[in-house]
Amino acid sequence: MKKNELEKYEISGQLAAELREKLSRQVKPGVKLGVLADAAENVISELGPKFRPAFPLNISINEVAAHDTARIDDPRSIPPKALVKIDLGVSYDGYLSDCARTIMLGMNRQSLVKSSLEALDKAIEVIKPGLRVKEIGNVIESTIQEYGFEPIRNLSGHLIERYSLHAGLSIPNTPRHLSFRENKKLEEGMIIAIEPFATESKEDTYVIDGGKPQIFRVPNGRIPHTSLGKKWLQIFGTVPFSARMAARLLTNKKNAYKRILNTVRREKFQEYPPLVDMHGGLISQAEDTVYVGKFGAKVLTRR
Repeated sequence: MKKNELEKYEISGQLAAELREKLSRQVKPGVKLGVLADAAENVISELGPKFRPAFPLNISINEVAAHDTARIDDPRSIPPKALVKIDLGVSYDGYLSDCARTIMLGMNRQSLVKSSLEALDKAIEVIKPGLRVKEIGNVIESTIQEYGFEPIRNLSGHLIERYSLHAGLSIPNTPRHLSFRENKKLEEGMIIAIEPFATESKEDTYVIDGGKPQIFRVPNGRIPHTSLGKKWLQIFGTVPFSARMAARLLTNKKNAYKRILNTVRREKFQEYPPLVDMHGGLISQAEDTVYVGKFGAKVLTRR
């Protein structure tokens, strides 16, 4: 990786870390999800034209693990008792970051929150070129289990490349997530996101689709044939966007979600429905973006 490329990832990561801390302080009972999403987007837009959200702010509460975000005219607010996962990223000239933390409100789930954060820290400690990704899963799983919880088996971290948040390589949260032939090695210069999810559920610790999709993406290489699809590609490129973001581009906002979803499916764009614990267990999440250096990991999303 060229020095100027790493510097851009570093800038992206530092901005994401600052935004994560700012938003975490705003997560309080009664705060509207739309207010949080607006705050995230406004901070990034004020940085200048080269800065954009890497994906819509994820606000996933209690048994929801990921991919929930503010909807069009969303009436929902943060409940008084909640585990709130704030997951966000920044794009700086296409160089992406991704980070998350869990905020605990009105309940005592400190051990659950700590389990995912400590799993993240211990995974970062072992990162080095040549390490097989299965070993990261071993560290994450054993750390979470020491606290009496289980990792989510079908969620993982991921390789990050310019303009591509999920660039093909998965970073597992359990060694059972990947088959042996997929057990690739880390290489010097990689940018990876590590994101342990811990659940209170004990068996079949998987997430399943839990509602209508609110996040979409134009796949790489896909040429839209509708005017709306072309506009999304022009505005958002191939990074994820939300129905709420897409609705702002509509002159006539009547039945906005239905029209957006119809276009997404007609164009065969990617859909990301909310992901929930299949048994309804509470979930915590921690995530950082790291650079795989010659002698170990450099965390890009911590101040």
